[in-house]
Amino acid sequence: MPGQSKAVFFDIGNVLASPVLSSDHTTLVGLSVYPFVPEVLDAVRKQQAQLGIISNTAPSDTTETMKAVLEKAGLLRFFDAKLLLFSSVEGMDKTRVELFQRAAVRSGLPPQNCVFVGEDDKERNVARRALFTVSFHPLHVFQVLKEMS
Repeated sequence: MPGQSKAVFFDIGNVLASPVLSSDHTTLVGLSVYPFVPEVLDAVRKQQAQLGIISNTAPSDTTETMKAVLEKAGLLRFFDAKLLLFSSVEGMDKTRVELFQRAAVRSGLPPQNCVFVGEDDKERNVARRALFTVSFHPLHVFQVLKEMS
């Protein structure tokens, strides 16, 4: 939506959901969404923030396969399609500042107006180097957004 002043990007694994893998443990077939997540995403969206994903994915994952997994889990509806950044599609993972910079560009906002929500401290540090504000947990993001206002 135009005019939004913040974008919040979430990691998937161990933040929004636990991965469900195929029996041979090679393919993501679903997500076990944490119970609080839909309510949190809805509340963040109601604060007029754009919602996106920055996630490391298996080399074989495509935008279409990841969208299908997110749809099956009931999460796709919360996110702006242009703000779905999957490492397998983008050609870089969350160890690269450039991935976060790309996310900010796609949001149309300066990186200082972007938040990354992720459980991994190393990934949050990369996001910080890209000038993102960071949150360690989806429930903590509300405090982060309040402090940014």
